Amino acid sequence: MSRPALHFDRVISTSTGALSLADGIAMAEVTFDDEPIYRQGEALPPLITAALTIDSYFECHDANIDFDAIVGRQGGAHAESDFYFHAPIHAGQEVSWSCWLSGAYASPAGTLMTITSLVTDEQGAPLVTHLWTSIAIKGTTDFLGGEPLPDHRFPPDARSNLLGVETFPIPADHGEAYYQACGDPATHSRDLAAALAEGHPGLILQGMCSFGIAAGVAIRLGGGGDSRRLKRLATRFSSPVLLGHDLDVSVFDVATHDDGSHEVAFEAHQGDTICLSHGRAAFGPLPG
Repeated sequence: MSRPALHFDRVISTSTGALSLADGIAMAEVTFDDEPIYRQGEALPPLITAALTIDSYFECHDANIDFDAIVGRQGGAHAESDFYFHAPIHAGQEVSWSCWLSGAYASPAGTLMTITSLVTDEQGAPLVTHLWTSIAIKGTTDFLGGEPLPDHRFPPDARSNLLGVETFPIPADHGEAYYQACGDPATHSRDLAAALAEGHPGLILQGMCSFGIAAGVAIRLGGGGDSRRLKRLATRFSSPVLLGHDLDVSVFDVATHDDGSHEVAFEAHQGDTICLSHGRAAFGPLPG
């Protein structure tokens, strides 16, 4: 009998589907993003493919990460997400996606594990690549491998180049609202007993919802509100966003390049607590 292991680069299944205009509007509303391009059907919110692929992510996680291959774990959490945008996805467009375990890395806090989701068009051309990294807290494993995670650490020099701050009151029932819009079933966002059992002081927002809120601010302040220019969105989930409290999102200028492409950094806070850290958004050149 083989011992428990981590199974790299093994695709369990490939799925197909499409996102509708209504899906895009629901995602925009639940992340407080009122850019008109989403209501007019000119674009879909950039993180919406996380909702499309979430069931495949969990299937891949369960099939490729044998539980006993991680020793001494004391829980788990979503550690970071890193999206790369190759071409726009249009409402109603038929797409395919598959997931595989692409890396496992030791960190002082435990074992980080990355699952890559690739969304393609009908001809197999890439549309979105999503690196979803989770952490087995305090866990260790003999099965480390994969390429180092791409860097998106906050550039210290950007701290003095604040572009703006936006504040969002997060309703007490917003975890349920995000579930209804995007299907993220996290119980700690909708069941108080589950949240308390995990050690949280109350209900917490799904990480991808907090990321979506911050992404909208980064696009407004750094990309002129046009998500079609996006090339990359990345963040680290540092602390949970508590429901029923304000969330402040700050965006900082990083660089404008000779070809007109642009980078910004962002963070999200609740009071003195950093919830999203090392956020990065990269935009292609302005059209025309």
